[in-house]
Amino acid sequence: MAISVTELPYRHWLRLGKSARAPSRSRSDGRRSTRERGRPARMHSRCLPLSFPAMGHPATLPSLKRLRMTLPPHDSRRLQPGPRNLVTDVEGFRVGNASDAALKSGTTVLTAEQPFTAAVHVMGGAPGSRETDLLAPGHLVRKVDALVLSGGSAFGLDAASGVADAMAEAGRGFPVGTVRVPIVPAAILFDLLNGGDKNWKENPYRDLGRRALENSGTDFDLGTAGAGAG
Repeated sequence: MAISVTELPYRHWLRLGKSARAPSRSRSDGRRSTRERGRPARMHSRCLPLSFPAMGHPATLPSLKRLRMTLPPHDSRRLQPGPRNLVTDVEGFRVGNASDAALKSGTTVLTAEQPFTAAVHVMGGAPGSRETDLLAPGHLVRKVDALVLSGGSAFGLDAASGVADAMAEAGRGFPVGTVRVPIVPAAILFDLLNGGDKNWKENPYRDLGRRALENSGTDFDLGTAGAGAG
């Protein structure tokens, strides 16, 4: 197992195989130093925690020199982009966009040939999302069938329903008895005030979600397309 060591400041504070103590310091007031009193000093906040569960207790860790020798050599080929320089360079992934020029909005769908693992970090004071809680570790559902990004603010969350409908028709989804439930987390962008026609009678994003899934492939437009149309 490769271990990445990115920062080792104050290496003289690290004691592999012993309790980490701060170096002794002379005191002008005649009081004994922390180390002389036999009590470990508080370690500097930037000191690297010695915690490598894969290698056992810190007391059994190899020396720092040996640890560095176990790191894989740098290989610049690992940093090269794929032929498209897109997320679809990952085998099996597909992306589709659907936009409405009059609406000045749209939807983007990321899906794959097989269910895939996903994670999320929700930020901001007014997040808009759907089924993102199930992405946390320890929940029953471990993989998703698609991810949806959409304009339309809260209305745009309905794009995931269109994607779920189409996937259910194709037999995709988490098995619950004889039923398949497509797992389609979604997040939205706010574009309600961009000048597009928002006076609809029926939410248009469900159809945009279905169309985006139908358009999914390895090549797709970037920029003002799909969820970025607004």
